Amino acid sequence: WRYNYAPAIPNRGGTYGSGVASKSEPIKCFDILIPTRKGSEDRVVAVMEYEDYVIASTHLNYNQNDQVELINKTITELYADSDKPVFLGGDMNAQPHHEMMLEFKKEWVILSSTGRTTVQDRTACIDYILQFKNKAKIAKVTRSQVITAALAGDVCIASDHYAIYADVKLP
Repeated sequence: WRYNYAPAIPNRGGTYGSGVASKSEPIKCFDILIPTRKGSEDRVVAVMEYEDYVIASTHLNYNQNDQVELINKTITELYADSDKPVFLGGDMNAQPHHEMMLEFKKEWVILSSTGRTTVQDRTACIDYILQFKNKAKIAKVTRSQVITAALAGDVCIASDHYAIYADVKLP
């Protein structure tokens, strides 16, 4: 496996951040640092670029549109003129109708299902897979699910969020 782990804050003698993992060798890895307001934690976007696409991951603070604005600005500067699809997944800490997601929708299309809860003990979808609106065609979603059970292991112990996925077909 190849991975890009992007540390955001110190935590218990280590760091807390975001990461991306893949079996393929990327051509470039980088991070987008997202400093936040006083009293909030810094956040980060981990990015892995491949020959034909880009994947990224993040975990954002609740109700801070400036994080979304920085992500949109940075990705626009890097990939607006590219025909590579750019995908971003993560815990956005915002429901589909929330102002943060409306800010994302200016530059991104939501590919993952938004009709089910993605967090245990809550009725909220706050985890997403998005595709950036650049020169690449929007991927066709063939299936998107929230994983609430698995054949092995207990998804409720692994995290307080359920894993999500979107199977896509690139044009």
